[in-house]
Amino acid sequence: VDGAVLPVGEMVNVTGVGPRGLDLVLALDESVAIDATELEALKSFCVSLVQGLLPFTSIGIEARVGVTAFGGGSRRILDLSFSRQTVLDAIEGFVQLDQYGDNFDTCTGCGIDDASANLITHGRTGATQAMIVITNSTNDLPLPNPAPHLAGALDAAAFHGQSIFAVGVGSWVGIIPEIDQIATDIPGVQTGFRVADFAALGSILTSLFATLGGINVYTVDIAMPDGGQPATVVDVNGV
Repeated sequence: VDGAVLPVGEMVNVTGVGPRGLDLVLALDESVAIDATELEALKSFCVSLVQGLLPFTSIGIEARVGVTAFGGGSRRILDLSFSRQTVLDAIEGFVQLDQYGDNFDTCTGCGIDDASANLITHGRTGATQAMIVITNSTNDLPLPNPAPHLAGALDAAAFHGQSIFAVGVGSWVGIIPEIDQIATDIPGVQTGFRVADFAALGSILTSLFATLGGINVYTVDIAMPDGGQPATVVDVNGV
């Protein structure tokens, strides 16, 4: 970290090896572009995801999950929780609020902002921080120019070390580049997904489990023998 070069064979003190946990927020589109049947399919997918992650991921990492909803704005459904039943109850009790009227506009950036705030406020030091954004719409709020707000939300999440997994639902061509924009670029890791409809969300469960079960959860703290600045090495794939 400080540029020091040590001879081959020089002993270093390695500490802090192991998992640090996963803090994950589900950011769910609740705009009126999603009908009742689609909402039930979305909730069913989230239930399956949570059942596979809580209280421990497949490689034994302790996970916590929170929930945010967004449409014309955003609202907190649940702060990060390690309780599987608490999270499941929040998802199964989730209903669309009629706060947006018949306005199909969607503020995806608002959902990302709230998910990020949840992770900042309730996340654990050293844990992997991530969110999954699921939407069938493009970001078109706040008016008159929504693009800078979305870009700012993405920059803020990146600044705080939060990884974003983005799932685009439907075949509308406009959603494709935006999902690619929202998804964090992590070499060798799929972070952007597209499915034909909400009923097809289950097709990406295996990929999400494989990624969320290990990404960024292993760190190694190295104390340099010359007394220089210690280094922290992060294994992106957790292997």
